[in-house]
Amino acid sequence: MKSVEPSFLLPVKKFQSVGGVYTFPSRSVAGSMDAADDLGAGQLAEDLGRLGRKMVFVPAAKKPDLSLIRDASVDHPEGYVLSIEKKGIMVKASTPAGIYYGIQTIRDLVSEFGGRLPCCRIEDEPRFNRRGLYHDCSRGKVPEVGTVKSLIELLSTWKINELQLYIENVFAFRKHPDIGRGFSPYTARDILEIQDHCEKYHVRFVPSLSSFGHMEKILMLEKYKRLGEYPGWSGMPGGLTLCPVDPGSIKLVADLYSEFVPLFKSGDFNVCCDEPWELGKGRSKTAADRIGRGRVYLDFILKLRGLCLKYGKRMNMWGDIVLEHPEILPLLPKDLVMLNWDYGFNNPRSRIAQTAKFSDNGLPLVCCTGTNAWSTNGSMLSRAYRNVEDFTAEAVRHSAEGILHTDWGDGGHRNTLAVSLCSVSHAAGFAWAGTKMRTEGHTARFCRRVFGDSSGRMEKMLEILSDESNGHWTYTAAYESIRSIENFYNFYGQGRWYASPDWKKLRSLTFTPEFVEKRRGDLAGLNFRDRFGSGDRFLNEMLVQFDLAARMDGLAWERLGVHRALSGKNAGLPKALLSSHREHCVSVRDLFEKTWLRTNRRSRLDDNLYGFNRTIAELDSLIG
Repeated sequence: MKSVEPSFLLPVKKFQSVGGVYTFPSRSVAGSMDAADDLGAGQLAEDLGRLGRKMVFVPAAKKPDLSLIRDASVDHPEGYVLSIEKKGIMVKASTPAGIYYGIQTIRDLVSEFGGRLPCCRIEDEPRFNRRGLYHDCSRGKVPEVGTVKSLIELLSTWKINELQLYIENVFAFRKHPDIGRGFSPYTARDILEIQDHCEKYHVRFVPSLSSFGHMEKILMLEKYKRLGEYPGWSGMPGGLTLCPVDPGSIKLVADLYSEFVPLFKSGDFNVCCDEPWELGKGRSKTAADRIGRGRVYLDFILKLRGLCLKYGKRMNMWGDIVLEHPEILPLLPKDLVMLNWDYGFNNPRSRIAQTAKFSDNGLPLVCCTGTNAWSTNGSMLSRAYRNVEDFTAEAVRHSAEGILHTDWGDGGHRNTLAVSLCSVSHAAGFAWAGTKMRTEGHTARFCRRVFGDSSGRMEKMLEILSDESNGHWTYTAAYESIRSIENFYNFYGQGRWYASPDWKKLRSLTFTPEFVEKRRGDLAGLNFRDRFGSGDRFLNEMLVQFDLAARMDGLAWERLGVHRALSGKNAGLPKALLSSHREHCVSVRDLFEKTWLRTNRRSRLDDNLYGFNRTIAELDSLIG
């Protein structure tokens, strides 16, 4: 047995090898004085069951093989001490959460070594107290409550202790029933059920509700569009942003808060307030010209803070507009938690580089990273990795409370949850271990720990799926006219929209016919469901979603090839080939619909299907 530190998914603070091996017997006992410890012990028992070994939980067992012990000397409430000796295993912690996290480390060791673990002593605790996932439920997909609960269970195994759901209008407000109608909104009962599950798995369920910008889905309704800052902005009936100088705006928000906020036990509440694009350009222009746009923004923020205090909540808010107006930084109350977000790399113009502006002004801080899986089918994994690395270093440097990893659903939320998971586990490692976490080898560790694959096959498949030559253009390709595909390839595919880690390589790439066909073939060869499997229903659903992502990207490359054939010197294609392409479009559309409904409410599915059907109709016209 090797004596070097094992390849943990989440690094531990202190590891000491003591020599020797502990072998799980065919039947072992886990014992604790607290019945709550059965949760983690049950997960470990399932892992051992796949190895043909049985573990049972026996409260107050006299001589257990796995001893779970409360010990007040373990200072950090989420910390633990794990001892693995030849005669047995012991986890000590001062809280149920600490015991649970200690068991997750044992499970990580089992995923690497099977039933024979290296004897060692581990002392561990988190680098950041807040380790969260922020999941978009408002751009298209509204996950079923069961899906959210399964996600919570998975997040907890990565020692993530906070979940926020991004809600613009997908809540059933009793006083304002029109707001969520047609969007498959969550009910108060749904929220309470999710919260109960979070508590069971040591996860804080923190409320989040758009309160200023990103209000277009409410302002498009006739009853509310009068509250918009600039009705008609961006083609939306009421615009995108509430008018901060209209008394009706804060009255509406107060109504929404009165039903939503009291449901949550968390002391924090994210009021959002990012990207109020038309602020100071419409109905508040006179006030903005007189006192400044920043001051108009601040005045509305202070009104929201008053509402938060009414419910005993500590107000959290996105920090982008504050950084645009640094003159208001000294005027912000010191109990406001600033959520500094940036999903790119650390450079002098990034918000990452401006993190100190919050800490220097005495404001609590959370650094918000991103999966970079939105507006893609297969994710921008290398970009996400670099983003988390850079931002975590700043979070450590400026004593941030934590890391909140965001997973958005821009452009209809066709991106699947599955393609974000590797990035989420990566960010969880940095949130737990800080800069001790290493990106190198993480994808392989993720495949081993989560899906049980140590062969390297799944890692290679994920690398193909997250290759940035796919990028944003493939996300739009199934929706756009076959005759405009080249424009989307030129704009997105060659890295001109943003600077990626490989942007120079991307810009220099020539997508020759051979390259296009190879990329299409690589994606067509991916088959996650048949090659990998899990006893876990939720993880099997994620494999289904990986397959959908590969099919979507493969269709995009096929469409690029068809476009070039249509517009070449010998323009035109045999009808049989066009018909074959049409059948492929139909099959991907049908798979998309089926996969969406397996784990999500219907919500805006029809909007996405409309895009597919439009491209299919175009092919029908070409076929004649």
